[in-house]
Amino acid sequence: VHQNIQSLTGKEIEIELFVEKLNIHILCITEHWLTGAHPAVILRNFKMSSVFFRRTAIHGGSLIFVHNNITCKERKDIVSLSVERTVELSCVELERFIIVCVYRPPSGDFSLFEDVMEDVLKRLSVSTKKAIVCGDFNVDILLSNATTTRLLNLFKCFNLNYAFSEPTRITATSASCLDNIFHNCDILGKSIITNLRSDHCGQQITVLNNINKDKHIVKCRPITKSKLTRFKGEISSKIPALVFKNGHPDSIYGTLFNIIENEFNKIFNFKHIDFNKKIKFSDWATIGIYKSRDNLYELYGEKQYNHTPAFLQHVKMYSKTFKNVCFHAKSLYFKDQIIKSDNKVQTTWKIVNNETGKAKSRNVNFELIINDNKVTADSEVASTFENFFQSVPILLTDSLNSSPTAAQSLLRNNVNECNVLFNFKHISAYDIIKNFKLLKQKKTGDLWGMSVMVISNIIDVIAPYLAILFNECVDRGT
Repeated sequence: VHQNIQSLTGKEIEIELFVEKLNIHILCITEHWLTGAHPAVILRNFKMSSVFFRRTAIHGGSLIFVHNNITCKERKDIVSLSVERTVELSCVELERFIIVCVYRPPSGDFSLFEDVMEDVLKRLSVSTKKAIVCGDFNVDILLSNATTTRLLNLFKCFNLNYAFSEPTRITATSASCLDNIFHNCDILGKSIITNLRSDHCGQQITVLNNINKDKHIVKCRPITKSKLTRFKGEISSKIPALVFKNGHPDSIYGTLFNIIENEFNKIFNFKHIDFNKKIKFSDWATIGIYKSRDNLYELYGEKQYNHTPAFLQHVKMYSKTFKNVCFHAKSLYFKDQIIKSDNKVQTTWKIVNNETGKAKSRNVNFELIINDNKVTADSEVASTFENFFQSVPILLTDSLNSSPTAAQSLLRNNVNECNVLFNFKHISAYDIIKNFKLLKQKKTGDLWGMSVMVISNIIDVIAPYLAILFNECVDRGT
């Protein structure tokens, strides 16, 4: 969708409901009127992927919002071609498309605009990807004049066709097609939309929906009571078979851990959950708000041909009331979330981060490059870290000309003698259980997938054996 918005500030909630209504994935906006001094505009489930701000003047500008589940990158080489108050560009590149959003002010030098756009279109033409160039060109293609001919010929030279030939800006005295979408791709559908506060209509096109999307597939291990019970039973039956006498604590601990890990992987197997389902944007919106939104859209539609002062004033007041109601409903929704939360501080910060765009999705896909080989399996990543930290003291000191005698001499000559004596003593299973219960019961798994909650289910089973191992290490001095 492209929309000349004529000031984005204060319309965020309205746009949030708008993109949900029309199931929009990419929203291109001209005349956002923002400056670099403005805080970033947050649109839920969208990222501002490319933006041009004016530096020396007010108003104008262009930007592109892209849905979070679509992978894209900003084409800074194209954005940098922008000339303030002449041709203002934002641009993103997707897997199959390059999308450019253009704002040409009516007072801008058309010849300079033409030169810059030719450079832009040349850069697009060398790519195998389809091109979509949308925006407010402030050239009425319904008229037959030299400027219109030059604009259409420019795009035609690069095999880009315009999608709309009906008015996109209607006033009491005129109807002109100033906004358009030029493209070289197959369009499944197109429409003129009048759902936002602006004296420009929006333009919407639908293309094949196989653009690159991030796969929101989460790999997790469902933890259920029945599985926890089974896990505890299997551990209880297998651990007593361990031989704890006449064995080195390291090897015995390794065997103990392997038993726990193998049973854990066997019982708590992975499940993949697909989150590519439609997400409801506006959890806070009530049925009444949705009805009012639809009524407002009808009023915006009627506004295209009904220009009586009384009606325009009615639309203005209805829009203002709707905005206030939405703001109040959203505030009540967040307040209710905080009140019902067990951790009010955490919930408050979660809301703040979401609303300010600071919330980031957690990347649980670990990856290491070891000797030009990629390590991606969680267990291999964990083992790699473990081996590194076990061997790093040896690696650091291997090349040193050292000996126990030299080390002892170095300490005596450079470190004051410690007069505080301390010693290790034997512990019991009760000590281990008592200290383990001081840990916060979290469900977050480590690199092996095991969490405090899972281990707490078997701590009473393994604590006696952990105590034996600890005491053996104390006795051996290892």
